[in-house]
Amino acid sequence: MVELPGSRKTQIIVAAVVASLVLVGIIGVAVLAQSGGSIFESDPGLTIIDFDEEAAYADETYLTGLGPRPGGSEAEMKGAQYVADQFNKAGLDQVMIEEYDAEVFEIHKAEVSIISYGPFMRFPMFGSTPQRFEHTVDYVVQGYSGSRSAASGPMAHSTDLEIYPVGNGTDQSKWNSAGGKAALVTYEATSPSTSEMMFIARDAGAEALILNNHHLNEDLGYAPLFKGTYLVNGETQRPNIPIFMTTKAMGDQLANGASNSKVRIDFDITIENRPVPVTVGILEGSSSSDDFVVIGAHMDTVYNGIGAWDNTVGVVSVIAQARALAKYTPKHDIRFITFGAEEIGIIGAYKYAEAHSQEITDHCIHMFNSDMPNCDPSRDNRLWIGTSTNKTLGLFEDAKSKLLEIDGNKYQKYNLMLTYSELGPYSDHWPFMQLGSGGTFAGGAGAKEYHTYLDDLSHVHIESTGYSARAMGSVALYMADQ
Repeated sequence: MVELPGSRKTQIIVAAVVASLVLVGIIGVAVLAQSGGSIFESDPGLTIIDFDEEAAYADETYLTGLGPRPGGSEAEMKGAQYVADQFNKAGLDQVMIEEYDAEVFEIHKAEVSIISYGPFMRFPMFGSTPQRFEHTVDYVVQGYSGSRSAASGPMAHSTDLEIYPVGNGTDQSKWNSAGGKAALVTYEATSPSTSEMMFIARDAGAEALILNNHHLNEDLGYAPLFKGTYLVNGETQRPNIPIFMTTKAMGDQLANGASNSKVRIDFDITIENRPVPVTVGILEGSSSSDDFVVIGAHMDTVYNGIGAWDNTVGVVSVIAQARALAKYTPKHDIRFITFGAEEIGIIGAYKYAEAHSQEITDHCIHMFNSDMPNCDPSRDNRLWIGTSTNKTLGLFEDAKSKLLEIDGNKYQKYNLMLTYSELGPYSDHWPFMQLGSGGTFAGGAGAKEYHTYLDDLSHVHIESTGYSARAMGSVALYMADQ
C-alpha cells in the first residue's frame, strides 16, 4: 500500500486503522439511512466462487522468491510476466502486459557509517574504524532519495558530515544551523511528513536528512520502514540530498555522537524513466455491451523487502479469482489487472486509467482492489472490505453469510468487517473512482511488518486471503452478470 504525503502521518494503513472501522460502519449506516439507501440489498442468486489454497500459496512462494519487486525493476517485470502466464493458463482472453514510461529509482549502493573524531572535529581519531550499519535492517532509504559520494583512501574523511539534531522537525529555528550538515530528526507522530521535511532540509542547506524513528514499530525494535516522497506545496523537483530512516537505536547513537562523531554516507541512486508493467487479462462476457468490472491489485513491493503481505497476497488473490471465475460466462467482461509501481505513487494504476480514461468513464461498473487482504488470527483476526456503493455492501453481506454456511469451520475464526466507505487515494482503486467507477478495497489487520524487511512468508495465512478473495470474486461475478 502506498504511503501518502501530508503535514502528519496521513497515509491510511489498514493494519493501523482497522480498529476504528466499526465506528466507520456505524456512521455509514446512519448516512445511508438518511439518504434512503439500503445497505442490506442482497440477491439469493449470488454464486460463491472457489479458491485453490494450494495453488495460491505456490503463487505466493514463487513471487516472493523473486525478491523485492520495486517499481521499474527487472523483478517487477518478471512478476508481471508470471501473472500473464497464470492468466493464460486460466483461460483468460487478450492477455497482455501494457508498459508505461514513468520516473522510478534504483538503489545501487547505500552505505552509512559513524566515525569517531578527535579534538575540533577536524580528523578521525587515530586508529578509529568506521562503524557500518546494516542497510534495510538498521536504516531504509526513502523514496527518490538523492545520491552522495563518499571519498575513499587517505581523504575518506573529507566528505564526512557533522550530525545536527533538529528535534522533531517542527521548530523552524532548529533548522537554521543545519547548513552543510546531516540534519537528524527525532521522527515522531507530530513530525512533518517526509516530503515536507525533504524541502525544509533543502532550504536549510542540509547535506542529508536522517529520520530517527521514535514513532513506528516499537514492538519490532523500531524497525525503519520505506516511505515515498512527493512534490508538495507547488514544488517541481526533488532536492538531491540523501534521505533515510533509522531504527531508534541507530538514530540515538548518531544523536549521542553528534559532539564527537561524524556520519559517512555513500549512496548511489539512479532516478530515471523506465517501463512500468500493467498485466491485463479479460474474461469475456456474453453480451455485446462494452461495460466491464475490474478485479485488481498492485504487483510491486517496496525495495527493502519481498512484500509477502504487501502486496503479494493481493496479486495471489487476483490470480486465484481469475482461475475460479474462468469457468463462468458473465454478461459483461471482467478485467483482471495487476499494476506496477503503486508503492511510489500509484503510478501503474494512474497510467492505465489515463490511457483508458474514456472507456473507464463510460463503461467501468466497479473496481475491486485487493491490497494486503491477509491476517494472522493468532495476532489479529480482522479482515476488512470497504465499498463505496450501497448495492455492493448488501451483496458482500450475502456473500459473507453464504461463505460461513459453506465453510464456517474455516472462516469462523476471522472477523470479516464490511463497511460503507468513501475510500481514499491510498491504492489502485482511486484512479478508477476519480473517473466515476464504484470502488471496493480489501485489506487485513495486524501487518506490523508492513514496508520493512520483516514482511516475509511467516506472516501469510493463505486461508484468510481466500476468505476475502472469495467474497470479492463472488460479488464481482454478480455485478458483471447484471
